[in-house]
Amino acid sequence: MNYVDTILKLIDNNKNEFIKIREHLHKYPELGENEYKTTEFLKKHLINWGYEILDFGMDTGVFAILNKDLSENLVAIRSDIDALPLKEESLLPYASINDGIAHCCGHDIHMSGVLLTAKLLANLKNEINGSILFIFQPAEETLSGSKNVIKSGIFNKYMPKEIIATHTWPYLESGKIGLLKKEFMASSDNFNIKVIGSGGHGAHPEDCVDPVVASAYIITSIQTIISRYIEPLDNVVISIGKIYGGNAVNIIPNEVSLEGSIRTTNNITRKKVHKKLTDISKQIAAGFGAKAEVSIFPGPPAVVNNPEIVEKIEEAGIKILGKDNVVYLEKPSMGSEDFAEYLQIMPGALFRTGTSNSDPNSKLGLHNSKVVFDTDSLFTTAKVMSLYVLNCFE
Repeated sequence: MNYVDTILKLIDNNKNEFIKIREHLHKYPELGENEYKTTEFLKKHLINWGYEILDFGMDTGVFAILNKDLSENLVAIRSDIDALPLKEESLLPYASINDGIAHCCGHDIHMSGVLLTAKLLANLKNEINGSILFIFQPAEETLSGSKNVIKSGIFNKYMPKEIIATHTWPYLESGKIGLLKKEFMASSDNFNIKVIGSGGHGAHPEDCVDPVVASAYIITSIQTIISRYIEPLDNVVISIGKIYGGNAVNIIPNEVSLEGSIRTTNNITRKKVHKKLTDISKQIAAGFGAKAEVSIFPGPPAVVNNPEIVEKIEEAGIKILGKDNVVYLEKPSMGSEDFAEYLQIMPGALFRTGTSNSDPNSKLGLHNSKVVFDTDSLFTTAKVMSLYVLNCFE
């Protein structure tokens, strides 16, 4: 069956309502694990459209299911719901009124687009030979929300055969979507290197083991992991963001701590970088007579899309948006997304929804306090997601 005309007509009939919904969500942002009012707002609408809310013990976020009795044939759609600890400077009439909190990553677009998808599919409930699970996930910005969803146990009872999500993209025009097969976004791991020496008077370094000098060599040497141990076409970033040690200019400290992050788009490369970082740090420290203690704190892995699901998103996008509005991106992003955790247990894919328009501020990067997202992009999301799901059950 050709659902395109039906979806477009339903969206047109609901356009004004969802512009208001998007503006409301943007105006009242909440931080991760504190999205209480957002959660109630989402639940209220979903219940009104005939969804059953599933309780798996999470304080915030929503699990909503359509056609629960057909859950053996289940597809999932995920939206994140939290905002950033950032003061909004967009000057929009519906800008955040919650001081120091703002949807400058576009999660209000995600929510409203996925909500509209839920309403459209509820209207077509009787034509769907399967079940749809909507996951409105808290705490994506802290990269912890998806782990908590998985820990809730929902997938022990309702295991989707596939899952999709989208993310705003200011580098793509509103009305378009961006795709990539396989590697899509990077993993995100933090690390701490504690270099332990033996401090003393700055005038007598010969009596000390200087952790500052050892740290300087470690900082420069770990960059050779990328240039000499990783394939040139692979994507890796190692950045030191914090260095601290000592409290006086004439005292060599006992220890120095280095803190940083590792980003990779290949989960095998990720393990290799972890090992090399540890080995190099310890060996260089030992060469100076010091000791290095290396701690790595893994975040989400890389987002690696399922190619077949990407092709299904492409097919839906071409049918409902037109071929010119479905593009393949040039390269993965080194940003991270905890959607990757879902892809460790089920097939799925993330795609980009373009959000820029003629306003120069719409072309600013994500997490910029002045960035604005074209409201029509929520309708792009709903068009593609709705047709994708309907195609899954044909």
